[in-house]
Amino acid sequence: MKFKTILLLIMILNLFFAYGCKESETEKDENLQIAFLSQNCLACHSPNMEQANKIAPAIGEIRVRYRNLISSEMEFTVAINKYLTAPGFDTTQNKDWVNQYGNMPKMSFPEKRLERALSYLYHTEVDSPSWFKAKQSLLEDKPALKKILREDMTSFEIAEQSAHATKSLLGSNLMSALKNKGELGALEFCNINAQKLTNDQSKDLNLEIKRVSDRPRNKINAASSEEIQLIQKYQEKIQNKSKLTATQFDKDSTFVAYFPIETNEACLKCHGIVNKDIKKDVYLKIKSLYPDDVAVGYKSNDIRGLFRVTMRK
Repeated sequence: MKFKTILLLIMILNLFFAYGCKESETEKDENLQIAFLSQNCLACHSPNMEQANKIAPAIGEIRVRYRNLISSEMEFTVAINKYLTAPGFDTTQNKDWVNQYGNMPKMSFPEKRLERALSYLYHTEVDSPSWFKAKQSLLEDKPALKKILREDMTSFEIAEQSAHATKSLLGSNLMSALKNKGELGALEFCNINAQKLTNDQSKDLNLEIKRVSDRPRNKINAASSEEIQLIQKYQEKIQNKSKLTATQFDKDSTFVAYFPIETNEACLKCHGIVNKDIKKDVYLKIKSLYPDDVAVGYKSNDIRGLFRVTMRK
């Protein structure tokens, strides 16, 4: 009898620990998906449904819209990914958002990571005030979110994530400046803040992030001869309608990765064709801030330059 009692207790304890481990793994995975969304999406798509003066629909609004129109998780994932890779009226599930906020830049993420994050988005009521309240402290703890994400990444994924995070940070701030201050205000913002934000990201992420271009607005962003050749190769891929992928170099003491920067409609207001996309007063302001500027004449989907991410081993 005593033996049976002990055996029963052992079985109960095993079930308890198994359940506890499962709960721990579930929470760990949830935090990982929240970290992914935070680093890649939430700078523009607020997790707070009630936030005022948004520059893009809240992440909860996106979930509700797509879930109301789409019946399965697979279709949900495909539809969102379709817009991410080719933003436009033909791929959006809400044309009013495009009219109100404009198209977002093209985004490309590791397939499996994106699938897991979108699965979390599909199954989780991120549009609920209770979700935001429960996760608010984690969402506001940026160092913790970065640590969660990095612990699950390879060197290349860290570089890719850092480029995406910088692109998202610059993009969200620029869109806010365009919305609130127009093109002239956005130029002032870029002149004062763009380089600082990029440098701050480098320090924050403990690596070096730099934007380089064969046609720089600021001389500090001038590409090297090797980087110019790489930009030209990416432009050829655009013309041939080939898929753009990162270029990486694993050296003795450093890991370096390059990620192409494509222009979109919003970029053309300051980087497009003068007197067509760029207003006269805007161009005069550009020349006053950047006398040596050559970063005009671009069309949508041209290669504007590269993000270079350097990591010390």
